[in-house]
Amino acid sequence: MIFGGEERLREQIENTLRIMDGDLYMVLTACMVDMIGDQTRAIAAEFQTAEKPVLCAETGGFRGTAYKGYDIAMSVLIRDYVAKSAKKEEKTVNLLGVVPIQDVFWQRDLTLLKNLLEQLGLHVNTFFGEDETLENLKSSGQATLNIVLSPVYGIAAAETYQEVHGIPYMVTPFPIGDVATSAFLRSLGQRLELDNTLVESVISHNQRIYYRYLEKLVDVYM
Repeated sequence: MIFGGEERLREQIENTLRIMDGDLYMVLTACMVDMIGDQTRAIAAEFQTAEKPVLCAETGGFRGTAYKGYDIAMSVLIRDYVAKSAKKEEKTVNLLGVVPIQDVFWQRDLTLLKNLLEQLGLHVNTFFGEDETLENLKSSGQATLNIVLSPVYGIAAAETYQEVHGIPYMVTPFPIGDVATSAFLRSLGQRLELDNTLVESVISHNQRIYYRYLEKLVDVYM
């Protein structure tokens, strides 16, 4: 929260751009700023350039929890930062709905899902997983499908992708265990018209790994 209103915010952004070396800058508003109605988005737009993009997300705490903030921030990035592209990459997908830091395993979950989908021959953007960069986000408008891994969170972001970039989306519960993961892969395979033999081969391969772990756990327990 910047005390002093719009002029103070303008000064703060100027100073930040001068001393902070970054590739993307975002102004996040607090409760009082949103209640007062400062024109934070208009001020951020004054500094918007291709070299140093400055975006603004209205994230006053009364709007909701961090899960709601995920959708707000992602929608701003999708609308104002992701590059528009008429060309779609047939086997590129984006994963949405896993909110960073709200689960201790969130980053590893994204990595394992990415690895699983890569076995199907897909290129996967997770945005918040390991080894992801801003380039993954900026070029994500070329994806052919968004996969929302939650019946609640990430849907607003997916709708923004569909509205701005023309990318359809599918909603699925986060796949946990053999039955749910197998069903997810088969559903995705049908949606993307993937080779069914390949899908079943990937499922079979990972089932063997999965049940080997369970066998060891049962041995230890017994």
